[in-house]
Amino acid sequence: MGVNDMNEEVMSDFTIPSEGDTGAGEGGSGAPPAGKNRKTFFRASGRVTDIFVFAALLTFLMLMLGEIFPSVINRFLNVQDLGMRLAGDEDVVQFLLQYFNFYGIWIAFILVITIFKGNWPMWKAFLYNRHGNNFKAVLAGILLGGGMNGFCILMSWFSGDIKLTYNSFDPRLFFLFLFCVFIQSGAEEMATRCYLYQKLRRRYRWPVIAVLVNALLFMALHMGNPGVTELGLLQVFLIGVLFSLIVFFWDSLWTVMWAHAAWNFSQSIVFGLPNSGIVSKYSVFKLDAASAVDGIFYNTSFGVEGSLGANIMIGAAILIVLIIGLAGRKGEKKDYWKEMEEKGGGKKTGFEIGILILLSIIAAAVFGILYWASQHSDEIQAKLEEYQAQMPTDNISVSVLILPQYEVGELTGDTPGEAQYYYETYLEGAEEYDIDGDSEGCALYVKDGVALYVTGTGKLNAALNTQALLSDPRFDFSNAYIIVTGSAASAAQYGVPGDVYVITAAVDYDLGNHVDSAEAGENGAAWVHDPEDDENALVNLDKDLTDQCYELVRKIKLQTTENTRAYMKEGYNNKKWARRKPQVLKGTAVSGESCTKGETVHAKALLMDEAYGCRDPYAALAPEDAAIGQVLRRMDLLDRFIILRTGIDTDLFINGETPETLMADEGSEDAAGKLPGAADIYETAMKNNFEVGRVLIDSFLSGEEEAPQEEQAAQ
Repeated sequence: MGVNDMNEEVMSDFTIPSEGDTGAGEGGSGAPPAGKNRKTFFRASGRVTDIFVFAALLTFLMLMLGEIFPSVINRFLNVQDLGMRLAGDEDVVQFLLQYFNFYGIWIAFILVITIFKGNWPMWKAFLYNRHGNNFKAVLAGILLGGGMNGFCILMSWFSGDIKLTYNSFDPRLFFLFLFCVFIQSGAEEMATRCYLYQKLRRRYRWPVIAVLVNALLFMALHMGNPGVTELGLLQVFLIGVLFSLIVFFWDSLWTVMWAHAAWNFSQSIVFGLPNSGIVSKYSVFKLDAASAVDGIFYNTSFGVEGSLGANIMIGAAILIVLIIGLAGRKGEKKDYWKEMEEKGGGKKTGFEIGILILLSIIAAAVFGILYWASQHSDEIQAKLEEYQAQMPTDNISVSVLILPQYEVGELTGDTPGEAQYYYETYLEGAEEYDIDGDSEGCALYVKDGVALYVTGTGKLNAALNTQALLSDPRFDFSNAYIIVTGSAASAAQYGVPGDVYVITAAVDYDLGNHVDSAEAGENGAAWVHDPEDDENALVNLDKDLTDQCYELVRKIKLQTTENTRAYMKEGYNNKKWARRKPQVLKGTAVSGESCTKGETVHAKALLMDEAYGCRDPYAALAPEDAAIGQVLRRMDLLDRFIILRTGIDTDLFINGETPETLMADEGSEDAAGKLPGAADIYETAMKNNFEVGRVLIDSFLSGEEEAPQEEQAAQ
């Protein structure tokens, strides 16, 4: 429709209506024939739900509903795996999903427009039409959004505020991101410039209401973005005004959808700058963030969108659009509610106007509070934590949880097992608690933030008891360091009895494909790696934590006995490694019910350490570690998990030992768990384990992070 088709007497629908005004041309938003209706503020086609506060609230609720759909659909369609096949990088996939998940908003608004018959005219604003939503509009949008953003970036680069270097161009990721960015940008435009804008045009005769209210909501939706600034919010508001004017004068939702997408895509994916404070995991160019400085066209916290220059540029664009629209007497390109309005009279409702004023004040107060909260989030969080700390609670907070697997006799006063030294030092006189669902005879001891619980032996028993303990609502283990301690068989040629191992990975020996050793071939280890078992078979402990723990204890001098050294010297033909003194080492624990010792077990353990890509050598056999680690992983407690294992034996039969002699003296308290041929190493090994564990526990309780400067000797 050309300008000549418009009523020459109508300068714009932005003028305040008066009694003598006549309607605009075809599709215009002029008055119905009855002049008295032209005087009204409200349109007859409007509804109570179109009152701007209600309309904004409904839009916000639809946005919230749109966030629910992806959480359900993505699981059903396995979108994560599809993303990995397309992108190949987990971090990139997660960032792509931040854009792609906006498809839920498309679904929500398509449903609400389709289900309610009164919303059907909105489809005309959304679908293809020759005068506004066409391929020229798509091109215009790309040029507008990309051009404005590119201009700001170019000015920032020329002025030296930012430095850009070429990163990479991956066509697959480039177009995948383009698609996902359009999903996000189009969803926001559908919510604000289609649904909300059209509801407000249906209710209010003055289009300025539709322009300003949807721009305000658009701004409010960006208040929580990282690094948001006052200038950043002003720009988001101005963009909302600009896009609304384009819809008003040209009826082109497609233009603003693609302008929005082109702005975000060029800024984030092409040039690698923050988009609303968020930096993409992939970009063609890369920003040197360390050298970036605030300037006229760039803000280090919020990117181009937080700059004064960008606000001036968008303000100028608004002025140009207004000049073109008003000077050309274009008026509103298409009023989709005119026919509905002409079927009834206008409304003058003083009560409704009063409600509008009241709701406007409330809405302004809410937006003000939300903005203030976004600017003071750290202070608010600190106050909440302080308040929560002062609140009375029935939960018993635990700072360090010690998990030995067994004790030889009593917890104090006799031959020490895995628990006694820890109990006598930290838990003497502690409160004792029975745990529902664990094995009979187990109990938790708690005193001054330290807790000790004997899990029982065997991986199934230890795992079930640990899960029962950590699920007990009486105790808070969310900030606890969880330390598994106890004895193990040292890996021959790597460790000796008396060594203490800071375990960095635990492998489940029983998983994978085991075959009869007689059929494994001359050099076979009778085990085949099955990658499908990796998640359940391997527990990697937190690298930073294990490295820090190792640095704290690596210089501690450990003790041994002469009998043990003589036993090792004889059993391993006086090899140098077998004669050395015990040390603190890092290593992998291999765990399982069927791995005790022997050549086959040793060969399999070495192969498993290599197959699973463990970062340290195979060091010890300990049945329970991998199973306990899996429990902690499922309970999201793995980041503070520590394993300290002490060798009391090696994983090979030496000096005439056989499987029959290994447990020949089982049941004797004096010999329980001790190394055959060197029965005096057990108590010394447990003392070594405790001396290493004590340094870590004291460090955790005091909050110290520095490794000791002087070597410590076990007493």
